[in-house]
Amino acid sequence: MNKLKCNPLNSDVLKILSYELVPISEYQLMKKLQNHSFLVQFDPKNSELKLFQHHFVVMNALYQLRDMLLNYDFTLAIGALNIELLKQHRADNRSHVIKHDALRDYYLDWEQLAQTQVADVEKLLNDFWNGFAVNHDNALTILQLPCGANQSQIKQRYKEMALKHHPDRGGDAKQFEKITQAYQQLKH
Repeated sequence: MNKLKCNPLNSDVLKILSYELVPISEYQLMKKLQNHSFLVQFDPKNSELKLFQHHFVVMNALYQLRDMLLNYDFTLAIGALNIELLKQHRADNRSHVIKHDALRDYYLDWEQLAQTQVADVEKLLNDFWNGFAVNHDNALTILQLPCGANQSQIKQRYKEMALKHHPDRGGDAKQFEKITQAYQQLKH
C-alpha cells in the first residue's frame, strides 16, 4: 500500500465533483464511492477502522487532486462539510503551493494509513468527542445556560445576551463575538 503513488479514486472523485453544482460533504462523496473496487478491499472486522480507512483514502484523493489542479485553472476546496471544485486564476493557484498544510502532509503519507490500528482510531474518536464535550460545555457556560438546555432556551438566551453586548448598543465587541461563537457551537 505504501508504494502506491496515484490514488485509484482520483478520476472518479474528479468526475463526481465536476458534475456537482453545489459543494458536497465528505459523507456524500463517500456514499457515492462506497462500492468502488479500491474501497471494497478495506473490510476489517472493526467498523470504525473501516470508516477511518475509507475517510483516509478519500482525503488522500482530494489532496492529490488539489495538488494536480494547481497546474490548471482550478483548485479544490476541501472540508468535511464542503468539498468543491473551483475555477481559479493562475495567480491565485500559486499561493496554495507556498502554504504549509499539515493535513495535506498527513493524508498524502500512505504510511499513516498502513500504520493506523483499531486502538489508534479509538483514541482519535475519544479525543474528538472529549474535545466536543469541552467545547459544548464551555459554550453553555458562556451563554450562562444549564447542561441540557434545549434549542429554544439557547436561542432565547443568545438573543438576550447579543442585545446586551452588541457593539452598536455600547457593548463589548469581544464579548459579543464569544457569545456568537458559543451560539454557533450549540445551535443545530
